[in-house]
Amino acid sequence: MSVPTQATPGTVKDVMMFGRPVSELGSPMAVMLDAEDSIEEALNFMLLKQMGCILATTGEELVGILTERDILLKVVSERTDMSTIKISGIMTPNPESFRETDPIAAVIMKMQAGGYRHAPIVDAANHPIGIISVKDIIQFVANNIS
Repeated sequence: MSVPTQATPGTVKDVMMFGRPVSELGSPMAVMLDAEDSIEEALNFMLLKQMGCILATTGEELVGILTERDILLKVVSERTDMSTIKISGIMTPNPESFRETDPIAAVIMKMQAGGYRHAPIVDAANHPIGIISVKDIIQFVANNIS
């Protein structure tokens, strides 16, 4: 496969893909734990599911997001006992979230502006239904460019 060495203008199809709804990214189902569970439980769960983050909930409602980076920077670097810290203690509370109908372009712009690599997809009641990662977006673009 030949890779272009210079930028070329995209086709209308290439540009139009960014107006499609985020549901077309085929993002994975939400991986959730209760915000009061321990970081140790969260890390074990993330390893089991091979996920870079989990969504923290209270009941069925999204209250935060916890990433592997959060664990590294806020727990491992401090050499803190992971069994004694709750997810709610280091998660990012009330993360920017999206609906399945939001356009992919809006998601990309907000993720870039906020500097985050994962974002929850929620329903109208703020119940998590999926999660978007930069990797999902790159895969989508790679599969859809001319």
